[in-house]
Amino acid sequence: MPSSYIETARFIIVGPDKGFKSKVERYLLLSNAVNVKSAEDPLTALRIAQSGTFQPECIIASYDTLPLNGLQFLGNLRAKRYGGKPLSEVRFILALKEPADDLVVMAYRYLANSVIVGTFDRDEFIGRVQRVLKQPWTTTDRLTEPWSAGPGNGSGPNDPDRTSSDAATSKNSRTIRVANIRKNSRDLILVPLESAFGACPDEKKRMIIGALENGAAKAGLRGDVVAVWPGKEGGMEFLAPVSLHRTLRSITLSDVRSTINALVEVS
Repeated sequence: MPSSYIETARFIIVGPDKGFKSKVERYLLLSNAVNVKSAEDPLTALRIAQSGTFQPECIIASYDTLPLNGLQFLGNLRAKRYGGKPLSEVRFILALKEPADDLVVMAYRYLANSVIVGTFDRDEFIGRVQRVLKQPWTTTDRLTEPWSAGPGNGSGPNDPDRTSSDAATSKNSRTIRVANIRKNSRDLILVPLESAFGACPDEKKRMIIGALENGAAKAGLRGDVVAVWPGKEGGMEFLAPVSLHRTLRSITLSDVRSTINALVEVS
């Protein structure tokens, strides 16, 4: 896709809330987008996408759509129930009105490219759209967390649901979704892992962090790599230098998952 990502991309905005659709469309048009259509529900969006005259690069859908909600719409797209490529590999941004960790987790399990939670301003929204359009399509662990710290979890090279788009990733590598953010004047690369990571021996943790650091460097990301995983009573555990502990205690797993904006390939 050319450098003028938003100007050349085709968007479909999906949702019953006219205010949501109007706000998203206004932000896109102010950023020089010229190919924007809207639909009240997923079925109408599909008719637009399958018309043969408007193949979207990005779908921005609210969760509260009917008769399918936004997650069901996403899941059906990824499962190719509406046809094969390229529609199954369209960039997909899900919008949630309120924080909901379970929905955020499920969205990324269904390979959402980004999740927006709550209200958002123009700069935040457009920045996220730009990042989503820039990142390459990839199929990761389809029904697991972004990366499992334990053996035998996730989709392997023989997973029948993997598509030919995985050819860019070697058998022994995985593509990990991370949040590259700036907080309290520090650049951070937050990597959400499964809770099993917390039980790993220290040596294995160091190996995983090392692999993530190498992958982040190759991807051109800046910042400290920090592994985060579910803690007790809905909290967040992390592995990071002591100097970052205070900053990380102000961040939740929901924050991390809602700001996923980059991909890291690790071996």
